[in-house]
Amino acid sequence: MRQARSRVSLLHSVFARGYRPTRGVSVTPVGGSAIVLRSASGRYVSLQGEAGRAWTLLERGASLQTIHRLMRREYRATSACIEEELLSLVQVLDRAGLIERTA
Repeated sequence: MRQARSRVSLLHSVFARGYRPTRGVSVTPVGGSAIVLRSASGRYVSLQGEAGRAWTLLERGASLQTIHRLMRREYRATSACIEEELLSLVQVLDRAGLIERTA
């Protein structure tokens, strides 16, 4: 139970922050995926499917709450599923230095 509460707390803290792509990040579509590269560091990730869609929305200035709402509607997935996927994506992008906090 305690682990579930800490996970919920983490979700709330991450979703309460604003994020945007870090300066110098470029995106190259490759087939059905997108390669997100920060040339200054050489760090990159390959985003496929829903992750690519979330990136596009993030680039356009959408908040995580907005991305969550739109993706639930588009993919007809449960709230918990979308939350977990977004949390994982934010963690990967943040560790790679591809996004930065805005608030």
